[in-house]
Amino acid sequence: MLSLNKYSHFLMDYDGLIVDSEKLYFETWCRVLNEEGQKVCQRFHEGKHESEVYERVRLYLRQDMTLEEISKYRASMFDELVAKGQLELVEGVKGLLGKLQSIAPMSIVSNSVKDIVEDGIRSTGIEGYFNNLFCFSDKVRRKPSPDIYNLAVSKLNLKKNSILAFEDSDSGVIAARKAGVPVICISSNTLMEDFCKKNYQEYFRSAYDLLLSF
Repeated sequence: MLSLNKYSHFLMDYDGLIVDSEKLYFETWCRVLNEEGQKVCQRFHEGKHESEVYERVRLYLRQDMTLEEISKYRASMFDELVAKGQLELVEGVKGLLGKLQSIAPMSIVSNSVKDIVEDGIRSTGIEGYFNNLFCFSDKVRRKPSPDIYNLAVSKLNLKKNSILAFEDSDSGVIAARKAGVPVICISSNTLMEDFCKKNYQEYFRSAYDLLLSF
């Protein structure tokens, strides 16, 4: 049985772990890609930064657009979808957040910028669960860099082994490990399951499965 009582703080990834933002991100890509490009994007986009996806799908754009143009357009479309209430929590995560909150405080560590995270947690009604938001900015590099984790550890002023992270992507797991923070992976993605097995990483297929282990 998994024991979490020894931890003083939990750090949670955001996209894909707490909110099902990947669905909306994919929809915004579909607005600028032809049918073949949408198929390529669907196989590749999860957990990848926008610039990586752009390089993979740029040949399938409906019209010639720079990365900067696409970024602005997709950000506008994403905000519109969130404002319409289309951003949803990952199944089972509300119960997990409630359980974790009863044990120790929680904060978010995200590759997204703070404005996006703030809008998302307000839209889904979970802003009350988190003490801090540690997000990508011009001062910290995105995961798999450990920058965001190092920032969180410094600001929280806690020992690394007293913090437990939750991630759903290889870049997130790598970032936590590089920072020396214990991490649990939660993902239904078979590629992530293989990654975790190869790297001796503790892994659960869903928030429900993790809750059952308590």
